[in-house]
Amino acid sequence: MKTFVVTGCNGYIGSHMCYELKKAYPDCYILGVDKTDKPYLRHLYDDFSGIDISVNPVYFSNKSIDCIFHFAAYISVEESERKPWEYYRNNIGSTLNIIDAAKRDGIKNFIFSSTAAVYGEPESIPIIETQRVNPISPYGRS
Repeated sequence: MKTFVVTGCNGYIGSHMCYELKKAYPDCYILGVDKTDKPYLRHLYDDFSGIDISVNPVYFSNKSIDCIFHFAAYISVEESERKPWEYYRNNIGSTLNIIDAAKRDGIKNFIFSSTAAVYGEPESIPIIETQRVNPISPYGRS
């Protein structure tokens, strides 16, 4: 049986990832991690942790985790302009804390979801991942 951790499990991408994981691995176990509890999404994962991973260390209680999917980011360019430090604290802090947990617990598979905002004004469209990174907002920089 596969065991997955999905951070940001109640967001758009995280909730869809939980759905797709259950479809691909019907007998898998999913630990959903999110600051916001959305009871109507609880059917998408097997267990829920409502911790704020941007400021709290993460522990997996000796479970054998096959992969962490990290989608726990604030996502508004406009809001990031008004609250840049909240974006840095959440987006960078949560990533560092979950990477620390993965390293400590020997979790070898880690999927990080980023954003096209890291490219700022893209050199060409469609954006190719080899383009120069040039974020122009706190969201893109974080």
